[in-house]
This record gives sequence, C-alpha cells and structure tokens, in this order.
Amino acid sequence: MIRSLSIILGCLALGELIIYLTHIKLPSGIIGLLILFGLLQGKWVKPDWFKPITDFLMQNLMLILIAPCVALVQYLDLLSKDIGAIFVSAVGSSVLVLLATAKTYEWARKKFSQNNKKGKSA
Repeated sequence: MIRSLSIILGCLALGELIIYLTHIKLPSGIIGLLILFGLLQGKWVKPDWFKPITDFLMQNLMLILIAPCVALVQYLDLLSKDIGAIFVSAVGSSVLVLLATAKTYEWARKKFSQNNKKGKSA
C-alpha cells in the first residue's frame, strides 16, 4: 500500500512541478494522471501494485464524499437559483463526452483494423 500511495503522490507532485515550471493552465492532478497513465502504459509500474490502495479507497468512498455532499446541501439555496443552467451544462457536457468517446472509438477501431489487415497481407 505504501508503494502504490508513493507512486500516486509522486505523480501528483511531478504534475505540480510541471505546472509550476511551465505555467500551463491545467490542473496539476490532470498532469499527474497523465504521468501515471504513461507509467502504466510503459509498463514501468504494474496495475496490481495499486490494488491495496484502490480497495482501501473504495471501502471508504462514503467518507471521502461526505464533505462535498454537505457543501452541496449547505449551498442548496444558491444552487437552486441556477438549477436550469446547471442541468443543461451537466446534460450537455455528458452528451459531448459520449459523442467524443464514440467518435474516438470509431476512429481507433478503423485505424487499428486497417493496420491489422496490412500486417496480415504483407
């Protein structure tokens, strides 16, 4: 569990350092996740290493989500004023993500099936 937590925190710290040095307008957590993704894809770290920490986080997910839920309830009157805009943006962004994912999958499937056909015919 210490190893996996160290890797995750190291990726987050590296993401923070990259943001600090480059002044990119992205959250450091996103950069950290991309670094972790690169480490996983490059097979430098194994997904099995993260099982203990992911099990722990899943078992305690309610504790992690209590604070944001309390904040939502606390600001319910403020949120209710803009519920229409919140709803439209949530639904709209979800639809856009679904469309982008579908198009990306469609493109990747065509690209990789063409590469497989070329490799088999050669």
